Amino acid sequence: CTSGTAAVNFHPAVVEAAHARVPLLVTTADRPPELRASGAGQTIDQSRLYGDIVRWFCDPGPPEDREDAAAVWRTLAGRAVAHACGPPAGPVHLNLPFREPLVPTGAALVDAPGRADGRPWVATTPATRLADAATITRLAELVRAHPDGVLVAGWGARVASATAARFAAAAGWPVLADAISQLRTGPASISTYEALLRADAAPRPGLVVRVGAPLTSKIATAWLDASIPQVLVDPDAVWLDPQHSASERLAVDAEPLLDALATTLESGEP
Repeated sequence: CTSGTAAVNFHPAVVEAAHARVPLLVTTADRPPELRASGAGQTIDQSRLYGDIVRWFCDPGPPEDREDAAAVWRTLAGRAVAHACGPPAGPVHLNLPFREPLVPTGAALVDAPGRADGRPWVATTPATRLADAATITRLAELVRAHPDGVLVAGWGARVASATAARFAAAAGWPVLADAISQLRTGPASISTYEALLRADAAPRPGLVVRVGAPLTSKIATAWLDASIPQVLVDPDAVWLDPQHSASERLAVDAEPLLDALATTLESGEP
């Protein structure tokens, strides 16, 4: 967007992206430093305009003709995208000031070539957050000890339907799948859990493994209170526990965790 109050209109989208962990790159044009706080038109303080909710903020200053322009600006772009993609994914704010003239003058452009072979200037490989063998063994024993457990899948579960179904079959558990979990179609998934809880006095589970956010149903949330041991799995280590009911938190990727647990449970080995 252009400089000034136009940038403020992005704030709701920035907040939503931060909480939903959606990659978002916000680039706001700005007036050069010498015109800030001087009464110049279309000028406000845009430094860290969105506060600490962004994953990264950068104000690189006005562009200059320099020999290392390609390395500087391509690295900046790569870093911005890497921060936006996470973990955790979310918004990044680049505040980009410009000096006059803002239109081409006919002068030769600065040569800023990329890599000769077409590769990204900076390739970023995110780390995979895997549970260690001891944790897998301990959780498998815990699951075996609670045949009356349930797998709860909320927003941000990040688990394939086949993986959730495999774990559920190995554990003998149902899957309580929230509408926004992307796991409502598996063979063990129960998407109508709220209607069941309203109709009957359902027995409470002995253990809960939750991937993603809590269920949006107030009835289900009350049913799964803090008296039940609950293992919360969230790779970004976000404290998704508004009911203060989690007894353990695992900052690991849920997909490989459930896959490893299913393998251990299927093997019958400790």
